[in-house]
Amino acid sequence: MTMDLSPLLARIRSLPGYVRLLQALTSDRSIPHPLRLPRATRPALAAAITRDLQRPVVLILPRADQLLTLAEEIPAWDPDLLLLTFPDPNPLFYERSPWGPRTINHRVTTLTKLTSDRQPGRPNSVSPTHPILILTAIRATMTRTISPQTFLANSRWLKSGETYRFDQLVNLLVNILEHWTWPTKHLRIVRRGIPQGNSISSFLGNIYLLLFHQ
Repeated sequence: MTMDLSPLLARIRSLPGYVRLLQALTSDRSIPHPLRLPRATRPALAAAITRDLQRPVVLILPRADQLLTLAEEIPAWDPDLLLLTFPDPNPLFYERSPWGPRTINHRVTTLTKLTSDRQPGRPNSVSPTHPILILTAIRATMTRTISPQTFLANSRWLKSGETYRFDQLVNLLVNILEHWTWPTKHLRIVRRGIPQGNSISSFLGNIYLLLFHQ
């Protein structure tokens, strides 16, 4: 049974410091100084801020092991909050080792949620603004990925009960991977865990970034 500490968030929301922080984030003002929060208060504040802002919030952590710890603690403060992880791959950027399926799944799921209101054929029930708390580590945000434009251009909603041509689905997959398998100048194909594109992804732009660990 999961512990539910959400009633205690009302006390946090009543604090003058929290009110000022929320007003600054709502009005897109910069925070003049680091928050310097005690470690025990960070899960509760992250849950409250995400719920009150009603939009995606990214919590960037120094290390991946802290990501796993917070992923277990935050649901106790808001069991209904959509919590996603954006992990970093095990191979370094210059290594040609494949990414693990769990890393790929979590990263693609996060990118899908961030672009769900702009994807072709999306259901009308998909809301463009919704509270999502994304946990990630510094190294994960530095890892290259495909651009939002490429991701959307190659995304499709598959609806239950509808008929799809197999050749069209295959062509879609081929188009997604076409630039990924271009040979290098040494005529070697670089195999990565997910298509990488040419620049750092801007998926994590236009959402709130809170530096809890300074």
